[in-house]
Amino acid sequence: MSVGSVHVYVLKPDGSVQGTLHVAKACEEKGAALEKLLRDAVAATKPKPGPPLVAPRKLMKRPENADDSLVLHITARGLEHKTWEGIPGENLAIFTPTEVRELLPPDTQPGQSWKVPDPLAYRIFKSIRPQTEDAYEEKEDRNRVESAALTGRVIAKENGRTRMKFEGTLRMKRSMYPGKPDDRRVDARLTGFAELNGRQITEFNLVTDPATYAGGAFEAAVTVLSPGE
Repeated sequence: MSVGSVHVYVLKPDGSVQGTLHVAKACEEKGAALEKLLRDAVAATKPKPGPPLVAPRKLMKRPENADDSLVLHITARGLEHKTWEGIPGENLAIFTPTEVRELLPPDTQPGQSWKVPDPLAYRIFKSIRPQTEDAYEEKEDRNRVESAALTGRVIAKENGRTRMKFEGTLRMKRSMYPGKPDDRRVDARLTGFAELNGRQITEFNLVTDPATYAGGAFEAAVTVLSPGE
């Protein structure tokens, strides 16, 4: 039985170890060894079917001091079944009321188009990537944006509500490991919609279509994290 800090551990109901597997092995052949480990555990312990002990949910909460801010929840995961890239990563992008006004066009009449200021767009773009090794808070941002733009267009206005379409492009260099530069890049197109009630954003949804990191496909989505979530 192999052991180490970078391992999968499967436990019996009493807490003792049923089996282990190094994560490198667990990721080979689309998880074939991991599946066998889990099936062997089921055969040995004969667990009864039931609901998950921990229900799936968003792991990031809206900050308590963000009452008047727009809080966007960004989720991204790789589709290539490689190590942690396939595990969803979550981040927040927070905009103050003043910054929200900068996200919006000066005129909300249908047909109006505009470009979101680059620093505000980057607050979203920096999390449009699958997980990399992010074990600690870095002193220096290792993202290197090579080209990026987020534009909007008003497509409808009725009964005080304004519907807007957003489109974005991103090419960004980001190394897999801190302090170890490499040539891995994010290439992504984004599309989505937002809705205003008056001048307040009530909906903001973006998805990647398509997106790759170091040549491997990934998906990302952006939604509003409402008060109480």
